[in-house]
Amino acid sequence: MNKIVNEINGDFFINDEKGKNISGKLIIYEDGSFELNTDKPFSNNDKVIEENIYCKFSDSYISIPSPMYKIKTTGGISFGCEPVQKCILFGSILIVGTSYLDDVGSLKIKEFSCNIDCDNWFFENCYHEIQNYDNLMQKKVSLKYNDVNIIITSTHSFQSGKRTSQIAIASNKLLDYDYVQDVLHKVITFISFGAKNIVRQYGYKIIDDEDEVFTINYKPSFSSETIQGNNFCLFHYNTNDVQNVFCKWNLIMSEAEHLLRLYFLPSMNKLDLVLKFITYSQVIECLHRKLTKDNDKTYIQRIEDVILDEAYVDFLDNESREGLDVLLRDTRNYYTHYNDSKYTNIPDGIDLFYLTLKLELLIELFILKNLGFSYDDFEKIKFNVIDHKLRRRENMEKYR
Repeated sequence: MNKIVNEINGDFFINDEKGKNISGKLIIYEDGSFELNTDKPFSNNDKVIEENIYCKFSDSYISIPSPMYKIKTTGGISFGCEPVQKCILFGSILIVGTSYLDDVGSLKIKEFSCNIDCDNWFFENCYHEIQNYDNLMQKKVSLKYNDVNIIITSTHSFQSGKRTSQIAIASNKLLDYDYVQDVLHKVITFISFGAKNIVRQYGYKIIDDEDEVFTINYKPSFSSETIQGNNFCLFHYNTNDVQNVFCKWNLIMSEAEHLLRLYFLPSMNKLDLVLKFITYSQVIECLHRKLTKDNDKTYIQRIEDVILDEAYVDFLDNESREGLDVLLRDTRNYYTHYNDSKYTNIPDGIDLFYLTLKLELLIELFILKNLGFSYDDFEKIKFNVIDHKLRRRENMEKYR
């Protein structure tokens, strides 16, 4: 359920029509979305998009650029009473600052920051004594993207038992809002891949070239609509040469961002199992074609290449590997064409679930290889990731 994190009652107006205030309640939700409930519309016509709406609240100035009506009531039968004119508006972004702002894109940004939820990416293990009890309270990752400095910090409170993490983006020169958003997306997807969870972002703050501070609310397009579990990380914040890994992630993003979107899709939205399998089938085939620059191989040859990669093939047991390429090809062909006469004994239900886990693992191993991970790196995830997905059924039956 999308929780309400703040409610603001005030008088709202359009542009310079400050004397024509309309009472309303601004409701801000946990996912960054918001809506404005008003006693009447700001226009008595069929307009569905209003001009910028403003409100002065305490010492803050609230701006809602180009809000749209979710519900607009301009009148009705009153039977001697005041006609019902209640309306609900929503927008793509809510800006709160020390002055009104028509367009966040007009800002020249000195620093951008936001909070993130990524506890498992910063989790290491319980054997802190081998680390001399260093950095238990605060952990820090420094990355660079072109001329932009990215600082990711995470602080643990023993009092609350919770961890607070933050991304800060800054440069020696002023940054455009769209460029900052592009950098943020690269960082968020990078951490989300490593943590095997879509990282939640919230609490955005901007400091502009005049040292004015703006907080903004919006629902990011890269967010999850599903309840995510505590998945085992593919890699953590302290992985070897994390800057180089980040650079290679950005190379893959530039080559095949649309395919990474497909890879993340089942984590962002709840998909039917068949659709999830078909999505991953498309990802592994197209990603292999993109990153190897080989346009001639068939689907099954691409699967064979991924399975037999020397960086991690030793961690894929023979029993699990045997016939996996053929099964993945036949299952993909069946659920693409539904040819009952050609394909028999195709996995469905729980069988398809376990097969989809294996396919997901192959995609992740292939991406990790292209991020520069070596034999030793794959050995670190042998049990928690590789064996966990490759032999999930056998492990479940073993300990049942």
